[in-house]
Amino acid sequence: MAIKTGYFGLEVSDLDAWETFGRDFGFVCERDTTGLFFRMDEKLRRVQCVQGPADDIAWVGWEVDSLDEYRARKATLRAGNVDVREGDAQGAALRGVEEYFHFLDPNGVRFEIAHGLHDGGTFESPHILGGFETGAMGIGHVAIMTGDYAASEKFLCTMIGARLSDHVHQQLPDGSVLSVAFM
Repeated sequence: MAIKTGYFGLEVSDLDAWETFGRDFGFVCERDTTGLFFRMDEKLRRVQCVQGPADDIAWVGWEVDSLDEYRARKATLRAGNVDVREGDAQGAALRGVEEYFHFLDPNGVRFEIAHGLHDGGTFESPHILGGFETGAMGIGHVAIMTGDYAASEKFLCTMIGARLSDHVHQQLPDGSVLSVAFM
């Protein structure tokens, strides 16, 4: 069973600035009373920006290919005593998915698993000839700072089936070490 990065949710304090960024970057932007949304491929809402003070990532949405896989992943998380919460119809509409559920990793990062990402039709970027390369693996990767990256790594491997591909440990100019796990 494959899982891929499906969408991101951002809580932002300045929707106008994000809309300018999105248009300048080559996304197709949509805005309504619930937020600002970016398209980068044929899927409807790969990035969702909602109004709020955090100016940070609010959720990471993983996509599965079928309802059976969606149910299996939910069952695995519940069997692992993870507090899984059902998404509602309003949240599904905001994300452009059929349905989703959410949970927190050991560092409090909100993850979601969804199926049925809605198509938005043919994508043509106003600035990027040929558009962005997404395809069968979703929209790529995400980097999230945590207090205990090893706990998040273990959780992602055991609870959602992510596979570790590499570790990077980089000494920074101040002498501290940046540790990254690529999944």
